[in-house]
Amino acid sequence: MLEDFRLAEKTVVTNLHWDLEQYENADSERMNIVLGAKDKKDRAVDPLTLIGKG
Repeated sequence: MLEDFRLAEKTVVTNLHWDLEQYENADSERMNIVLGAKDKKDRAVDPLTLIGKG
């Protein structure tokens, strides 16, 4: 889990060009939700929609 936080921090610092202070002051719960977002193709699918009942 600690490694996940480090990866999230690395992503923000390198891709958004934030400094560590900006990252530490950000709302961590919201940040984790945003960074955990998946592309539509990678999201879980309701199995009932595959058979036309969902």
